[in-house]
Amino acid sequence: MFLVKNISIVSNLAHTASAGSHSINIMSNRLYRAERCRDLAEECHAIAALCVPSTEMRNHYSRMSKHYSTLAEAEELGTLAYDH
Repeated sequence: MFLVKNISIVSNLAHTASAGSHSINIMSNRLYRAERCRDLAEECHAIAALCVPSTEMRNHYSRMSKHYSTLAEAEELGTLAYDH
């Protein structure tokens, strides 16, 4: 069920990315996506900590956490690059 939720969230992020064409919308969308990705990274990190008996699942959620952190950084860098 959690995986389905993540797929839905990623789909919503992609939709949000294509939603606006104005500079304010693009920047706010990027900031929103960065914040959302950071939240997901924290959520995955917390889930990984709960997966003590399963190394495979702990590694899976740890990788997802790193992935979302990377996405958040990319969104923030895009916002900074767009701002200048």
